[in-house]
Amino acid sequence: MRQCQGNRDRDTVPPERISVLWGPSGGDREKVERTVQFVWDNFMVGIKYSSLADLNGQVMAWCNKVNGKVHATTNEIPFERLKKS
Repeated sequence: MRQCQGNRDRDTVPPERISVLWGPSGGDREKVERTVQFVWDNFMVGIKYSSLADLNGQVMAWCNKVNGKVHATTNEIPFERLKKS
């Protein structure tokens, strides 16, 4: 069983793995960086998993939970907002 150590694990990810996520414009980059920080701060710290499949299952359940709640800035549920677009 492995446990995520928060920033220590995040700091070991090679920059080239992270840069693939960044969009071509500066605004896209900040959105991605903030999203990654949100996941690390709200899901990854202290999570225990036994395999990549286990971790994927846990993160999908967490994403479904988070995306089903009203967003503080937009006052919309992300799943519902996505259906509109």
